[in-house]
Amino acid sequence: MFGRFLKNLATVAVSLALTALVFEAVLQFLPVHQGFQSVAVNQTQPVFHARPARIVTSSRDWDFFNARDVRVNNVGFRNDQDYTVEGRHPLIAVVGDSYVESLQVDYADSFFARLAADLDGRARVYSFGFSGAPLSQYLVWARYARDTFQADYLVVVVISNDFDESLGVWKRGQGFHHYEACTEADYCLTRVDYEPAVYRPLVEASALGRYLLYNLQILEIGRKIELFLQGSGEGDGPRFVGNVEVEVDPKRLEDSLLAIELFFRDLPAYAGLPPERICLVVDGRVYDETRDVFDESFFGRTRRNFMEQARAGGYDVIDLEPIFAEHFARHGESFESERDGHWNELGHAVVADALAAYYDGRLTAPSP
Repeated sequence: MFGRFLKNLATVAVSLALTALVFEAVLQFLPVHQGFQSVAVNQTQPVFHARPARIVTSSRDWDFFNARDVRVNNVGFRNDQDYTVEGRHPLIAVVGDSYVESLQVDYADSFFARLAADLDGRARVYSFGFSGAPLSQYLVWARYARDTFQADYLVVVVISNDFDESLGVWKRGQGFHHYEACTEADYCLTRVDYEPAVYRPLVEASALGRYLLYNLQILEIGRKIELFLQGSGEGDGPRFVGNVEVEVDPKRLEDSLLAIELFFRDLPAYAGLPPERICLVVDGRVYDETRDVFDESFFGRTRRNFMEQARAGGYDVIDLEPIFAEHFARHGESFESERDGHWNELGHAVVADALAAYYDGRLTAPSP
C-alpha cells in the first residue's frame, strides 16, 4: 500500500517536472518579461538603480502584451542614451516613477525622448525613474542628477500615489527613501536598504520562473482576488481616480498633505537648483467615469494642495488636467495605455509638447 503511494507520488513528480521542462523550453522562445535586476542599496551605494548596460525584454500579462526590448543604460536607468558629465548644452533631469520608466512605449515615443529631440542642439534630457517610486525618492534622484551629472534643470513628474507612499507608515519600498519619524516633532528622509534575494538569479535565469513572477504576477494573486471580490457586486466596488481610491482613510489624506509639505521643505537642498529651474508636471484625469468626483477625490485634493504649495514656493507647474482636457475635447482620443492607466504614445506626445513649449526661450548655458 505504502509502496504504491510512493510510486504514484514519484509518477506525479516526474510528470510535473517534465511539464515544467516543456514550458521552460517553449517560453525560451517567447518575449517573457525580464526584471531590471535592481542592484543592492545600502550606505555604500545609496541610489536605487538597475544593473547597467543591458537589453531586457518587457511584456505584461499571460499573452506577452506590448512586448518590446528596453535598454538599461550605462548607469542603470531606462534610456537609450549613455549618461555623461561632459556636454556643451544644459542638462534637464527628469525624475519620476513608472511614468518616467515608460515601459508602455518605445524609447523614441517617450515624452523625455521626444523632448530631447525637440530640444536637440539646445539641451540634453536624462531620465531617472522606476516603478513604485514616490515623491520622497524623487529627491534622491534629483540630488544624484545634480551631483553626478551637474543637471541644470529639473522636471518632476507627479502622479496620484506619490503622496501617501512617501511616508514609511504607508509604504516601505525596498531600495527607496521614505519619510520616517526621526523625532517626536519631525520627519527625516530614510533609506530602506535592499539586498537582492538569493533566489533571484535562479528565477531570472528561468523563462518559466520569470513568466510566473512577472507576467502572471503570482505573488500578487491574493491582492488581485481581493480586488475582484470587492468589485464583483453591482456597482459596490471601490472607485478609483488614477490608481488610488476616490475615498481613503482620513489619516491617509492627512499624511499625504504632510508628505507634500516635507517634499517642498527638502526640495531646494536636494535639487540644488533655484525654483525657476524646477518644473513640476502634475498628472490629470479628464474622461473616465470618475470625472464627477475628481475634484474632491483623494487625488483631486492632494494634487490641488501640491500645486498650491508649489506656486507659493515660486516653482513652475504644468497642470496636465486642462491640457489633456482640451486635446480630448478636440480629438476624443485616450491618453492611456490599453491595459493600465499609464500614458500611451499620445499621452507622451502631449506631455512632450507641453514641456517643449515651456522650455522654449528658457534655456541658458550650463552652470559652471
